[in-house]
Amino acid sequence: MKGWKMYSKIHQLKEDGLNKSHKTVLKYWDMTPEEYKKYQDSCRRRKRKLDKYEDFILLLLRTHSDYTVSQLQDRLWEHYPEEKENIKYSTLRRFVKDIREKYNIPKEKTLRQYQAVADPPLGYQAQVDLGTIKVKDTSGNLVKLYAIAMVLSR
Repeated sequence: MKGWKMYSKIHQLKEDGLNKSHKTVLKYWDMTPEEYKKYQDSCRRRKRKLDKYEDFILLLLRTHSDYTVSQLQDRLWEHYPEEKENIKYSTLRRFVKDIREKYNIPKEKTLRQYQAVADPPLGYQAQVDLGTIKVKDTSGNLVKLYAIAMVLSR
């Protein structure tokens, strides 16, 4: 419970005659609404790692609202290659979600068109999957391994 909801609940309990027993309650117990508003205004939001890219991400989202987080991450890595290690997927996902809410940019959903195709002759079609993994070698150093798997159609 945060913000005005918590403040209102505390003052409702105060009017009901309950005792103040927690530090949080003590903090807001005798605060007037004006004092609480001033307190809230004085609290600052922490600076986030990706704040410096907000304008760039906003520009991309306004021109391509259907971009996925992975696509945005690729664009950031292209424009800021020196920051590649600092732009992590999960951090970017939360940041993009906040930007979409703040600027009211909903993600457009594109419908994929599917249709049946005639079966090709044996061995003419394949599915290929690529993968990478980081493992430690015998010396304890991280090594990146690349793998490929292919399945022929039948």
